[in-house]
Amino acid sequence: MSRVAVELEQDVVNFVRFLPPQPRQALWRALKNLQLEQGDIRALEGDLEGFYRFEAASSHPTRITFAADFSLFTFHFSPLTLSCHPGTVPKEVTNMPSLPDFRLETYLARWEFAARFHMTASDAESMSLSDLLRLAEPADREAFEHLWLGYVPTFGGEAFRNTVASAYASVSPDNVLAFAGGGEAIYVALHALLGPGDHAIVVTPTYQSLETVTLSLCAATGIALDGDNGWKLDLDEVRDQVRPNTKLIAVNFPNNPTGRLLSAAEFDELIKICREHGLWLLSDEVYRLIERSPSLRLPAAVDHYERGLSISVVSKVYGLPGLRIGWIAAQHHDLLERMERIKHYLSICNSGPGEALAVIALKAREQILDRNLALINANLKCVGEFFTDFPDLFEWETPDAGTVGYPRYKGADGIETFARRLVEEANVLLLPASIFWSELTPLPEDRFRIGYGRSYVPAGLEAMRGWLARR
Repeated sequence: MSRVAVELEQDVVNFVRFLPPQPRQALWRALKNLQLEQGDIRALEGDLEGFYRFEAASSHPTRITFAADFSLFTFHFSPLTLSCHPGTVPKEVTNMPSLPDFRLETYLARWEFAARFHMTASDAESMSLSDLLRLAEPADREAFEHLWLGYVPTFGGEAFRNTVASAYASVSPDNVLAFAGGGEAIYVALHALLGPGDHAIVVTPTYQSLETVTLSLCAATGIALDGDNGWKLDLDEVRDQVRPNTKLIAVNFPNNPTGRLLSAAEFDELIKICREHGLWLLSDEVYRLIERSPSLRLPAAVDHYERGLSISVVSKVYGLPGLRIGWIAAQHHDLLERMERIKHYLSICNSGPGEALAVIALKAREQILDRNLALINANLKCVGEFFTDFPDLFEWETPDAGTVGYPRYKGADGIETFARRLVEEANVLLLPASIFWSELTPLPEDRFRIGYGRSYVPAGLEAMRGWLARR
């Protein structure tokens, strides 16, 4: 084993470093055997793969040495750059790395519209414009047909915010901010809440931007759901990871990709932790409202906690991603005003037709959700039967809610090869575990995401069955 020396050459250094996969993995292993040689090290965060935050205080250069299984490197830090030699790692990295590729979207850009069966889709079955308009109240239908195609308010139109607010127990229209989908909402919320010197906790696996945008702004700690224990969240670990500078906890329940839900007691305990420390709870709730049983449904974070922020969309459970409409509901209007100013640099405002159609969908909530839940339940029966027929290849647990699950693949070829061959040879698209890889926590490498919200799921399963029989 050779050694890696890191020299911090100023009194106080806060530095975040990004490395490509091979050096990153070696460094992750190396952190397991960290040895301090000299210097007053206040904190070293080695709880994430790829980004490391060093905080040191010393009147002399500080050296951190630890064992690693690659050649000797010495890293010299200045306030903004990192130089290293010799170089199989980057020669210079800024302390605010650019966002990495969005793995899921990059993968879907290649295959989503090329594969015949998009069997990893996370939205429910969509509908045509005419089908949606048939659900409209007469006044809303007329308003849509005579819609003025100008700008709408950045906060969202009055009719839209009124309709969204009516779905919550404690939200007024002034506590709703419209966004062009959930991705923009996540990006803006994190930028409004986090900055250098802050710390956040992110529950994994999750939608990638909840993690990567957080890491581009501040230090973060990941806490992984336990795949060997029903994807349970260790709330004791959550409590233990809170620091004096922790600002928020980011969660995604019902979870993507596992379909896992917290119990009511677990959710209450999570909020208790947040309340004790004055933390924001950023809650991605885009799969809420299509639980397997109404008894499993959790309250919206904004209704249950004064610092809860609820993110939702019409893309997933309503099956209307083409509208590109989402929102954040929060009890703090001043925070929403800060978000509004960030949104001025992004979408500025939503599409007027999108908001008008979202109003129609939200008012027809019961009809749309009943239709989608009936299809999901029928598809889940087919999915369960499929996995039961291949016990040597798959391990399946029925999700609590949402439109996706995360089964284990037990084949000797591994999930990455299996998923690649399946889409190339059978035109069936799944998302392998590498798409949900985390910088923050180790996660299972033998899983894949399967969706069951679309009408063609039975046909897609038959295509998978036929390919498995042939190979």
